[in-house]
Amino acid sequence: MAMRMPHKNKKLHIVHIIPTLRHGGAERLVVDLSNALAKNGHRVSIVTFFDDIPLASELDKNVEVHIVKKKGKLSLGLISALPKKLLEIDADIVHTHLFGADVWGRLAAKKLHLPVVSTEHNINKSEGILKHQIKRMLRKKTDQYVAVSQSVAVYMRERYSIQEDYIDIIPPGIDIKKFQELSQPEWSDITSILMLGRLTEQKGFDIAVKALAGLQELDWTCQIVGNGEEEQELQRQIRTLGLEERITMSQATTDVGGVYTSADIVLMPSRWEGFGMVALEAMAAGRLLIGSRVGGLPDMIQDKENGVLFEPNNEESLQKALLWTFDHGDEAKRMARRAKDHVESFDIAHMVEAYTKIYQELV
Repeated sequence: MAMRMPHKNKKLHIVHIIPTLRHGGAERLVVDLSNALAKNGHRVSIVTFFDDIPLASELDKNVEVHIVKKKGKLSLGLISALPKKLLEIDADIVHTHLFGADVWGRLAAKKLHLPVVSTEHNINKSEGILKHQIKRMLRKKTDQYVAVSQSVAVYMRERYSIQEDYIDIIPPGIDIKKFQELSQPEWSDITSILMLGRLTEQKGFDIAVKALAGLQELDWTCQIVGNGEEEQELQRQIRTLGLEERITMSQATTDVGGVYTSADIVLMPSRWEGFGMVALEAMAAGRLLIGSRVGGLPDMIQDKENGVLFEPNNEESLQKALLWTFDHGDEAKRMARRAKDHVESFDIAHMVEAYTKIYQELV
């Protein structure tokens, strides 16, 4: 894609459009990116379609939040309401995230001749054919696409027919120092295992519960933290397998630091994954990460070097990974320490610099 010379010192009004600010990787990226951009002197607004915005409490005081309510499944009212809001707040550039915002945000921005950046956060296996067709139809209404990993970029080219020149790969970044400063795992006689994230089919927590049910002779406890449509099914599964004393469930929280502090091992048994923000946070916090070999996870985890990989959707493979970890305790601790150094390149400053360059090239 041919780019114009960037206006390096121009301060912009960057408007992120995302359906909600509930707990999730895409929402976390928007909050962290918005805070950093605001601290760098840009005006930043976030437009959501629902008042489900718990992460808004973590926003910088200078970041504006606007709710343009989506009513009904189609919500054709957004055709006029969203452009009106963008005009009202005087946007310079629009950055869309997740399907609904990608559709309505792009249409609204192009109606006003505003440049559009769209970030693809996931490998969207749960999306149907219709959504894939809509994304293909709207691909020319985006000036620059961003994929959070190489695997997502490949998926975008294959599923949405987006040309490679229009896709930049920018991995999510976090405040590495904040996680590195957390107290280190205790590795007591009872190993503490954590699963953190949305309770959906994608995340594969049910696979991990089955795997753990076959390892009850080992000394471990497990905490599942998150919200989602699979919550009741996971509770039923835990009861059926008689694991109520070993596995507890907690609601999603903004105190992710406190959650990691209580864990020795973090499991990511995803069936598919775009990048995996939890993986990055866990490694920065010095927790041993055991993850499935999908999406962006192998980009971060070097098997038996800074974490452990297992085959996706395979409880036996996960059991073997856990058994190896319990049998190689000292090596597991060394791998967790190596992981802290490995993720230095994922500091949020690199992500902010990359996105800022795109914004300035498009305006």
